[in-house]
Amino acid sequence: MTTDAPRHPGSFRHPGSFRDPAGFVAVREDHVLRVVLPPGRDDYALFAASPLAEKLREKQLILPFEEIPASESPHPGAAHVLRSPRLALYSFPYEWSVSQLRDAALLTLRVLRLALRHGMTLKDASAFNVSFAGARPVFTDLLSFTAYREGEPWAGYLQFCEQFLVPLLLSRRAGRAVSDLLRARHDGIPLDAGARLLRGWSSLRPGPLMHVHLHARSIRRDARRMRREGVSGRLAPAAAPRQSLKQTLALVDSLRRTVESITLPGGGSAWDRYYDDTVYSGAETRKKEDLVRGWIARVSPASVWDLGSNTGRYARLAADAGIPTAAFDADDAVVDAMYRDARERGDEHLTPLVMNLANPSPALGWAHSERESLEARGPAGLALYLGLMHHLRFTHMVPLEEQMSYLARIARHAIVEWIPREDVNVRAMTEGSVREGFAYSREGFLSALEGRFRVVESVVLGESGREMFLVSRT
Repeated sequence: MTTDAPRHPGSFRHPGSFRDPAGFVAVREDHVLRVVLPPGRDDYALFAASPLAEKLREKQLILPFEEIPASESPHPGAAHVLRSPRLALYSFPYEWSVSQLRDAALLTLRVLRLALRHGMTLKDASAFNVSFAGARPVFTDLLSFTAYREGEPWAGYLQFCEQFLVPLLLSRRAGRAVSDLLRARHDGIPLDAGARLLRGWSSLRPGPLMHVHLHARSIRRDARRMRREGVSGRLAPAAAPRQSLKQTLALVDSLRRTVESITLPGGGSAWDRYYDDTVYSGAETRKKEDLVRGWIARVSPASVWDLGSNTGRYARLAADAGIPTAAFDADDAVVDAMYRDARERGDEHLTPLVMNLANPSPALGWAHSERESLEARGPAGLALYLGLMHHLRFTHMVPLEEQMSYLARIARHAIVEWIPREDVNVRAMTEGSVREGFAYSREGFLSALEGRFRVVESVVLGESGREMFLVSRT
């Protein structure tokens, strides 16, 4: 038997957890194990014995954890094993709105500052060390903490600038989130490229000038020196300037002020008044809400995904019932507004995310498995598929068969809204175009359900002709 064979069939070593020699993550159905290997033993012992761990837990800045016997490790050789609750949906930076990225950056700096005050620091500043529990960012990588050594500069400074600061500044300049760019460059936007893209716009502002433009110039200068000396890598360790604790804390405070000073993209969206301009009558709207609320209670799912959530009106029905709910929408501005509202309400159950269902998050990273696709993180207990089918059919040309096939892979149950061809919104999408000839009928929809879902109940909402279906995966 190889050393990689798991001891417990109910757990597995996460395929994306291989970069840190100090340990790795193993996932079970209802919790996550962080396995500390011998190279990480001393750092973890320092962290566990420090008041830092309790402070971070008290302030809800990290996932709660408890140490369990090393024999519980799914792999041999563990020095310690830490158990944490599993998030309902672990999200990635390229799925966040700009306000979420900003809050994740500020959380990273807050955790780092607390660590420095307790004789520790962070090994890195990866945005993937953060996820969201409801509308609250949480630091998830308990193995990122290491002993602080006087004079050593913070190793995560460049990574913080590339994964947080530059994307935030580009979002501000572009007037929208750069989530698509982060998906293509999930290790961050190279500092030199960021400095070029931001040239003439941010170079006169103190924070961006220091942390982007002068920082990039310093890296270029060091790279030229290293080429002359025949040294590989970004910066020769012997040449790295010493940095006192006071200087490191000042750097952290300067980064925080810079992030806080970034004015986020403003303005509305074409979709932020969607429910105000709806074709529904007041009675139909109330009937739809009552149906969704009642069917959520009937299914009693462990999780809900609202696929095409818009402002989150129906996602909140699930979140208000205490169900972990992910609200997906392709519109950055709508998701950002939904997140800010959930954050202000202290919502522990609703997580808004940027997601275009016509192009959902794929598997990314090493061997196509380091960052999981949306489908691999499912299935959801219940999916809300409301006011979405006709958009995917006529805007993105996705046939009904394909839609229901994908829905069956990512959800055990679904509430699906059928919108007839005669609907004013459907007519606006199709009249006078080739899309008039696209196959789209109630019979075709019911045929697409066959072999994938059974219809539990269906209700016509009223004069609009729209119809609600509760379906369960076969």
